[in-house]
Parts: sequence; structure tokens; C-alpha cells
Amino acid sequence: VLAVRADRSRLIESSSYFRALLGGSFSESGSGYVRISCDLAAAVQVLRYLFEPPASFAISHHNFLPLLEGALFLAVESLLVDCERWFRTVRSRNPSMVVPLDFIIEAWYFAPKHGVTFVEDVCPGYLAQNFVQVISSRSFVHIPYDLLCSTIESPNLTVDSEKQLCEAILSWVSASRQSCEQSVSNSADNQLSLLSKVRVCLLPLGFAAGTKRNCFEFGNNAVCMILNLLKDSLQTLLHTVTDDNLDSYRIRLTEYSKKIVLSGCPQLTTQFLYISALPTDLDAVFKRTIVSDVNDGCLNHYNGLVKKAKTLSFRNFEDLQCLLLRCPWINEINLSIDTSIILSKYSIISSRSEVRRDVNRNLSSYYMQSGLYGTSGNPVFSNISKLILEGRNDITDMNLLEISMLKSSLCYINIKHCTLLTDDGISTLLLNCRKMHSMVLSYTSFGNHSIQTLCSLDPSDSFSYHKDEHAHVMAFRLQELHLEGCEGNY
Repeated sequence: VLAVRADRSRLIESSSYFRALLGGSFSESGSGYVRISCDLAAAVQVLRYLFEPPASFAISHHNFLPLLEGALFLAVESLLVDCERWFRTVRSRNPSMVVPLDFIIEAWYFAPKHGVTFVEDVCPGYLAQNFVQVISSRSFVHIPYDLLCSTIESPNLTVDSEKQLCEAILSWVSASRQSCEQSVSNSADNQLSLLSKVRVCLLPLGFAAGTKRNCFEFGNNAVCMILNLLKDSLQTLLHTVTDDNLDSYRIRLTEYSKKIVLSGCPQLTTQFLYISALPTDLDAVFKRTIVSDVNDGCLNHYNGLVKKAKTLSFRNFEDLQCLLLRCPWINEINLSIDTSIILSKYSIISSRSEVRRDVNRNLSSYYMQSGLYGTSGNPVFSNISKLILEGRNDITDMNLLEISMLKSSLCYINIKHCTLLTDDGISTLLLNCRKMHSMVLSYTSFGNHSIQTLCSLDPSDSFSYHKDEHAHVMAFRLQELHLEGCEGNY
């Protein structure tokens, strides 16, 4: 029992509970004290809220639930409003998580027991936009099924790759199988329901095959879908467009995306990347036309798409700008291919050179007119610091020239096993991107021209005095340089 002296009029003014108890016909209205059966911690928090100066009292995840419980029991309307306002603003306060996952889980369990709806409105979206951090928490496996399901279904679900999402679900499923909280039948149904939300055609082939050890049906289905896409991805996508069922083929891009990992996924062609940037409200006929045009190298509907949907295409590397415009928070891009898992009878899919010239001409014209191409000062193109293109044997010197638009921020590049690149192309990239300090150039044609560029004076170096006489050359600032297996002339 805790006795607290409080101002009677303040209690009546702020709380419907005390207003009825002290200002009505109850016997307590004439008494010098009243007893309440509210939780002690909750009652203390409410009294602090009512009587402490506003500047010295703040709502946080430490006192939110006791405050909310006390506000509900004692009917303190102003506190209920403040609690809801605080909880809703947590989501928009910062792109990264600002409250512990344990707190979110506890709030989720609390809400239905006390009829609080705003908690259920906020939690899934909050976890979805911070999902990469959520899955690294030890408490991830303790997320209740309905909350995890709602989180995955949220349009704000942000992951680095579909593999990352699948690994998280499999981890949760494994922990769920060891738990005795659910019946066996319900647990199995929940597991299948969660796994059905994975877009299996976006998984790396090797990873998909590995899932068969613990989830044979799921893994086998994923492998079959990926192999079918490797055989004829265009027809599969066209049939999907006709059925208006593109969601399972979309790479997950949100306003919170900072990194996209597509390595190990040779089935992800230009059409996949294009589809991921298309608005969801385009009609099926228009989508089908666009996908066909991308495959044929024809951009007759390109300007129409820009005008109607204000969404640009993503055609391998010459349209990297389009992805950056859609997701300006991205600072690292990994488009590498794990060649170790590609079967010998399949080749890495690349754009046809005979149609690329026409495509480049049309796109370059668009970018020049719009003022986007080559504008390194544009903040959209000033965030990318790391670019990984390992294993992409469809990259040409022209692509490297276009990548030079990232010259104001690009510090790291990996073009290992990019066999179509020439020494001249690599040299031009180095000449343009003077901030580069880490490069993986193994098994390329790196040679004399590139070496001369690395050893030449940097015209952008504004410092007239250096203690070291070689400080003005680009090679002086290198932190990492890999040249294994280079075939250039030295």
C-alpha cells in the first residue's frame, strides 16, 4: 500500500475516474482518502504525469506501458492522447530503430487485452521498415506469429535481399518448432503460411537448393521456378503480367532501402529490374507491352511510361540512374553474380549488343534533355560509395563510362571477372573517379594505361603542399588493390 497526497481538484479535472468517484454520490466523495485497485507502477506513473512539471516528465519506452495502463484504468483522457501521439511518432522519428524489439512485442501483447487499436496499427509498419535490424535481435524468434505475418505483408518491408527475408523466416520457423506454445498442427500451418510469402524466384539458386534439407517442398519448388526462369524468363513474366500477378516477381524496393543484394541470382534479368520499378497501378496490357519492349530493345513506350507513371526503367547499368532516383537512400549496390553455382549449360544473361546501341542513343537523349545524365552534383548520385559488379561478364567499357556519374562519392568498386572490360575502359573510370581508394580488379584486362592513370598527378588535388612528394598521385591514397590474374599488358 502506498499513500500519496494529491490535489483533489486536479484529480477531478484530469480524470473521469476520479471525477465520478470524488465528485458524485459515492461515499468516497466525502472522505479524506480513497483506495484504488490500479497497478501500483501504473498509478505512480499517472500521478507523475499529472503533478510533475511537463518539462521534467517525458514518455519513453521505459514508462509507456505503465502510463497507458494507468491512463486506461483512471480514464485520463489527455494522457491517452499523449501516449498515442508518442507511439505513432516513434515510427517517423528516425529511419533506424529507436525502441527495443522486446518493447514492441510486449506492446503487441498488451494491446488486444486492453482494447488499444493504435498499437496494432503502428507495430507492423515499424518493424517492416526496420526489418534488417529486427532480424539481428535475439528477440526476433519471439515475435508472435500474427505480428510477424503482418510485418512481412507490409508494403514498407525493407530487406537487402529476398534471401535475407527467407533466412529470417526459416530461423523463426526453426525456433517455433522447438516451442511448446502452439499445437503441432497450428505451428505447421503458420510455418507454411510464412514461407509462402517469400518470393522464391528472387532467391539465389544455391541457397534455394540448400533449403531442401529442412523444407524439402519449399526448396524444391523454389529450385524448379528458378530453373524455369533461367530457361525462358521472358515468357514466364509475360504470362504473369497477363494474370496480373507481378508481386511475386518484384524485387522489394521501398523508400527506406539502402542496399540491394542480387548476387547469386543469374535468373534476375533486365525485365525483373524493370518490373520492380513499375508502379503497381498500371494496367496489365501496358505492363505486358513494356516488358516485351525491354526484351526487344525497343523503347517506343518509354516516354509514355515516364509521362504516365513518372517511373524510369532500369536497364542493366546504363539505367542505374533510374534506381537511384527511385531509392535515393541507397549507398551500396551489389550486382555481382556467384558464378560457382551457375550450371555449365546456362550462360550469364546479358543484353544483346546489336540493340544496345539504339537503346543507349534513346536513353542518352532522354537524360540530356532532363538534365539527369552526368550531373554529379545531383544529391541523388552523391550517396553511392560502394559498387560490386563481380562476375558480370555483360559489362562493357561504355557501362564504366556511365558509372563515372558517381565520381563525387564512389570510393570502392569490385569488377573482378568482368571479362569484357578493356584496359582503356578501366583507365577512363580511374581518371574520372579520383576519390576511389579501394579496387578489386582481379581477372580483368588491367594494364599499362590503368597503371599510368594511377601514377599520374590528380588535377583535383587542391592541396599545394604535401610532406610526401608522391601524395599528389592517385595511387598514394589507395587502401586496397587486388590484381590477381590480370591479363593486361605491362
